[in-house]
Amino acid sequence: AGYTTLALNGAKGGATKYLCLQYLNYARWTSQQFSCNLPRSLQIMTSLHLKSPSGRWTPLGFLKFWRPAVTLLNETVHWGIKVPLAMALYQELRPLGGHG
Repeated sequence: AGYTTLALNGAKGGATKYLCLQYLNYARWTSQQFSCNLPRSLQIMTSLHLKSPSGRWTPLGFLKFWRPAVTLLNETVHWGIKVPLAMALYQELRPLGGHG
């Protein structure tokens, strides 16, 4: 019933979501680590990664914000399973609801 396609699309969606939200998550983790608000955590992240010890601007330092570890795999698998499972359950349980 096309569940393989759904799983692949779900996995791609999970990976895309992860890549987009990783920077925001890193800011949240920094806020928790330093017990500060979002603007302060962004300042900390900037001073840690976008400035060299001598104070020079290092624009490629933003790549250090991205720490994929296990989360990328987790999001990819999560969405790869969640989407087809939800569709399968909907297809099986739909007649019980009287809508089809």
